[in-house]
Amino acid sequence: MVVAVAPEQIVVVSDIHLGEDLIQKGPPSLQHYINRLNEQFVAFVDWLRERPKSGPIDLVINGDMFDFVKISLRPDPREAYMRWQQGLSATEKRHGLDNSPERVEWKLERILESHRPAFISLAELVGDGNRLHIVAGNHDREFYYPEIVTHLRRALSDLYFSRHRVQDTAAARAAFSARLDFSMWFHVTQGGVYIEHGHQYDPYCSFEYLLAPRKRPEEMKVALPLTHKAIPYFADLMGDMSTHNLDTRGLGYYFRMLFRMGPKRVGVLLWAYVRAVASILREAGGKGREARRALESEHLTERSEVATKYALSEPQIHALDALHATPAEFSLMKMIQCFYVDRFALAFVVLVGLALQTWLLDDRLWRFSAFAVTIVAAALVSEWLGTKRRFDTRQFLREGAAGVARTLRSRVVIFGHSHKPEVVALDGGAHYINIGSWISRAALLGESAWGMTFAWIGPQSGGGASGLYRWVGTKREAKLVHPLGGEPAADEAPELAAASAS
Repeated sequence: MVVAVAPEQIVVVSDIHLGEDLIQKGPPSLQHYINRLNEQFVAFVDWLRERPKSGPIDLVINGDMFDFVKISLRPDPREAYMRWQQGLSATEKRHGLDNSPERVEWKLERILESHRPAFISLAELVGDGNRLHIVAGNHDREFYYPEIVTHLRRALSDLYFSRHRVQDTAAARAAFSARLDFSMWFHVTQGGVYIEHGHQYDPYCSFEYLLAPRKRPEEMKVALPLTHKAIPYFADLMGDMSTHNLDTRGLGYYFRMLFRMGPKRVGVLLWAYVRAVASILREAGGKGREARRALESEHLTERSEVATKYALSEPQIHALDALHATPAEFSLMKMIQCFYVDRFALAFVVLVGLALQTWLLDDRLWRFSAFAVTIVAAALVSEWLGTKRRFDTRQFLREGAAGVARTLRSRVVIFGHSHKPEVVALDGGAHYINIGSWISRAALLGESAWGMTFAWIGPQSGGGASGLYRWVGTKREAKLVHPLGGEPAADEAPELAAASAS
């Protein structure tokens, strides 16, 4: 039985990560990727605009529209001084600009330039009378800064009215701006569909106070979740390699990756790893948590405004807030596990033990036996340490979606964040959709025929069902992958299962 959900036409995409391709020392292949992304996203938005429809479309970009974290592009010293009357810090020269408001605004300008065709298509969509809702994710939490929201509003408006000058009036611009909506937490549609990025249920990407996401009260800088703290150290070194979900990879993945690299590059990466982990562990534990408690009042004030916007009661908004995962950065052990410090320490102990055995044991049989016992013991300890790590982002999000559905009695809960698309039936007839990532680098570069998933909720001309869809870039069309309340399409099920498990 296919579920009918809402009277609106809601399209939800997630994790476009515009800006992750703007690397100071990136390879030439990144420009090809940027061109392909612009081409496919423009085709997708044009397809939405041209479809016969009964009313306006609500396009929701559900978090990580931008990737302000990975972008390492930075201005030359002269430009920096002319713009900010100060040079770049030593850290900025090594790893890219920090995330203070004025620096993030510079990053936004570079993204708008690089992906101008994509923003023109979004401006035309809004100009047609449709609505655009932007929900902040963990990679673009900088929407917290009013300057960033204002800049993007003005940029989209200017792009539209520069192409439609005859319509350019104060009233028209006000109407255009009214169809742009920004949310720092979630969006709830008129039909009760709940849409949130989902990082708050992942302890390695969550914020203690989502609506006041600063590191400390006296500093106007957004805090970085645990897994983000290491990205600036590796952004330039990894080239066109995506940094998404690296925390969920097994140790074997990293050994295989290092094996494919030359010794010199491996040495550079290992030194970057040591510097990153040392810097992160210095801030481990409860000190950071104590500093952020001073931001609680700001968070609660903003939370009340969110409740008013969506007509939610205080108990409801409090219950939603309580579902978030405690940030892993407040636990030294979780930080150690996240960056495999325990495994590297184990490897060091094993190497020292083997060296001592070689030095102290003259008898070959005893030496061989000692080696065997040491290696077997190390393997068992490594396996045990692996059981202590919990990095199943997909399960974190499923649990969060179930909590949201219970709290608000939502019939549909939509997340992104994990980049792993799936449709899951919840208790009480509700459904959870993870829309995965709209952007698939493998699909954009022709290395895969599958990817770029999104949700369509509500009526469509031609009888299309609500559910999970994917954009088939080679055919410039969307295909139903998994309808709500139904079974996945037979020819799509294997790929969907593989995408969910990868």
